[in-house]
Amino acid sequence: MNKTEFFELIKEGVLASLRDNDPTLDGAIQQVTKINNIVYHGLSLRSENNRVSPMIYLDDFFSRYSDNDLSIDDIIDRVADLYKKNIVGAQDIDVSSITNYNMVKNRIVPAICNFGRSSEYLKSVPYEQYCDLAVYYRILIDIAGGEGSILVNSQLMDNWQISHDELKNQAWKNLHEINPPSFSSMFDILKEMMPGFDDSAYDAGADNCMHVLSSKSRVNGAIYIADTDVLNNIANELDADILLLPASRHELVILPYDMASNPERWSEIASMVTEINHNGTVSDEDFLADSVYFFTRESGTVKKVA
Repeated sequence: MNKTEFFELIKEGVLASLRDNDPTLDGAIQQVTKINNIVYHGLSLRSENNRVSPMIYLDDFFSRYSDNDLSIDDIIDRVADLYKKNIVGAQDIDVSSITNYNMVKNRIVPAICNFGRSSEYLKSVPYEQYCDLAVYYRILIDIAGGEGSILVNSQLMDNWQISHDELKNQAWKNLHEINPPSFSSMFDILKEMMPGFDDSAYDAGADNCMHVLSSKSRVNGAIYIADTDVLNNIANELDADILLLPASRHELVILPYDMASNPERWSEIASMVTEINHNGTVSDEDFLADSVYFFTRESGTVKKVA
């Protein structure tokens, strides 16, 4: 069975499972381009009884079916359960409020992605190019069991009737209030990740010189590469200009310039970043860049150096 046949089979099975309780339910398979131009296939379920139409992505289910990990009936049951949970979680979402800027402006935040790899994703989205990256914007929403977000696109900007600068300024203000920067040494990160870690028996060495810049939530933390005030504070704290290595969309590794002051080493560092990014540690969606960036206190700017 190919993907197309699988998606249609799951759609019909889910509709048959759910229509006893909601005869108005209808569904469609949609292709969705996400960050880094990754294409997903989702089942969109619409009902006259609900204000929202949950999108349930089916690609992982297809992989598990292909690996004989889940049967068709198992997948239909799981997708139907996901729909029920999503509908319950979405009841408090006022869809009409999204088009009212004053109702959502305090929930808009900037996010970052790879510019070249996200060209399709960015086509109908307000963004600024930043080196080989792009800063774009999302609206945070509360849903059952966690937090979700909605992409700010050109249609929303038309509805809001605000300028790009107003969007940018409001989003950065919100980010610092909702998800402020977090800066720690690699040594402290290791201790945090390993409870009971015996630091007295560990020679931290370079780990005390390497640092991680992220956000308080550890989500979307690499956006702070575009905040030169934050970078300047870090450079002053380290008393050095800094190299920035993207570990993912969620964090950056920071090196003081004196650890890699020879520009000939920058290409070696870039190769190391590339190897880490593509050894399976970083997911395709979380990938940011294979580049190395340099921030100097004198210029107050970031530039790509490798």
